[in-house]
Amino acid sequence: MKHWTGGGLFHNIAHRGASAYAPDNSLKAIGLAAQHGATDVEVDLHCTADGQFVIGHDSVLGQPERFISELTLADYQRLCSETDRPVLLLEQVLEALGPNDLGLYLDVKQVLPGYLPALLEQITAAGQLGRVVIASLLTDLVKEAKRLEPQVSTSVFFYNPHLDFNSLVQNVGCDFLHPCFDIFPDPFARFTDDLITRIRRSGAGLIAWNIKDPAQAARIVSMDIDGVCADDPQIIKDALAQAGP
Repeated sequence: MKHWTGGGLFHNIAHRGASAYAPDNSLKAIGLAAQHGATDVEVDLHCTADGQFVIGHDSVLGQPERFISELTLADYQRLCSETDRPVLLLEQVLEALGPNDLGLYLDVKQVLPGYLPALLEQITAAGQLGRVVIASLLTDLVKEAKRLEPQVSTSVFFYNPHLDFNSLVQNVGCDFLHPCFDIFPDPFARFTDDLITRIRRSGAGLIAWNIKDPAQAARIVSMDIDGVCADDPQIIKDALAQAGP
């Protein structure tokens, strides 16, 4: 059974690892995620100029700023050292999933042309294809990932609540939709019953944005969703326990 689409599991996704307890996108944050109730971890992925996959949120670093896509892995490691930024590779994250019994929600920020097959091959070679979601704002990338590897689970981030979700899902072939409504002052104002119904009617699963506090957690877990992100997965675990079966 696939971890993401097998059904029955509510996905408590530790945002950038359990980033409430450790530096985000770090092995320590990933290791702490399961201890605080996470079933999965979300991390951010970039591709270096020489096709290496590194983990970190920001796409630029150094002064003057340079895009990670412009840097070789050696350059990236050097600049990280100069700025006290930890170096974390995708292969290290994949290795950490098994011992911590976690799935991976991989927020793909960018992959240079021609390197998406290598990303999928690395995930497959690690034996983690069934435990990984390729998630991105880049719908073309998500669509191509599903074309190259139909067995991989995929997710599309979006901001606009008025999208034609049926058309989007049919075109991209994604398994999940993920509203990024935490950019708005009141995320729940846009997360209406009608929006949830329209997403469900498309056939896609639904992953909610990054929840910050227990009141939000209690509200979100009562809704018809498949999972939710949180810097502190403990608040989601507690909300699920309070909600009961």
